[in-house]
Amino acid sequence: MSASVAIVIVTHNRRAMLETALRACLAQPAQRIFVVNNASSDGTREYLDSLAAREPRILPRHLQENGGSAGGFAEGLRLAHAAGYEWFWLMDDDVEPVPGGLQSLLTCAKKIGAPCCLYPAKRCADGRLFDFEYKISRQTLKRWRISTLGELEYGALVPCNSGNFEGAFLHRDIVTKIGLPDARMFICWDDAFYGMQAAEYMKCLYMHTVCIKKQFDKERFCVAGKGYLGSTLFSRCHFLRNYWELMRYLKTRHELSCFAYLRYVYEFLKAVLVTVVIERNVCGIVRLCQYAKQGWQGNFTPREVRI
Repeated sequence: MSASVAIVIVTHNRRAMLETALRACLAQPAQRIFVVNNASSDGTREYLDSLAAREPRILPRHLQENGGSAGGFAEGLRLAHAAGYEWFWLMDDDVEPVPGGLQSLLTCAKKIGAPCCLYPAKRCADGRLFDFEYKISRQTLKRWRISTLGELEYGALVPCNSGNFEGAFLHRDIVTKIGLPDARMFICWDDAFYGMQAAEYMKCLYMHTVCIKKQFDKERFCVAGKGYLGSTLFSRCHFLRNYWELMRYLKTRHELSCFAYLRYVYEFLKAVLVTVVIERNVCGIVRLCQYAKQGWQGNFTPREVRI
């Protein structure tokens, strides 16, 4: 393997899953594994320090505060980029790479022959193929999932303009050109936003080859016959807050249309519906309104309101 690769994992209070993920990562031919510990309190720090003493490829970075997905991957990419690696393979602590996954990514990148960003297919814990969100309209922020394309051949490549940190394979030129993920976002939209920025500079492709698998699946619920992934009030609040940052970004590029604001109303009402009808948490509406207001004002100080 000629290209230098660093795996970047972000973890928070999931030591058992992290151990499974790292065992699988150590079986991959990556030169270095950066593990960003988001202020875990479950013995993760001690475990990582002990493992790093035995395995020189493991490099833990312990944060004093939980920076969420956005803060964790921003720090991990900073370390990997500064260390000079050519490729960065990102993943959460609740997934694990499959045997041969990294080689599949490198083979695909070599065929493309230019710096790019690859999003490999991944399997859910129950064996289903994960439904990747590959495209977001830069005018309305409407989202499309890979299932709308019908059946794909194994190994097929699909252009995309969105992203997911859970498996993203990034060339270092992406970080050089657009910088690090916006750590202020904490969770929700941070990876999609970064993917949209990356697509402005180089090819971003969904690779229909499974390279990682999830250790557990989120709960699903059904409304009017349509299935939705489960979410928490905390994540919905950040979703509504961070949405505004995407709209501001696209507005500065004169791409955003008025329909994006109508879509925001739809997303807000959907969040209210889930909070009140599904969770029966009427008081949660106050939190949703607070975070929506913070996003509109450009106030990215939260994490101060814990839910």
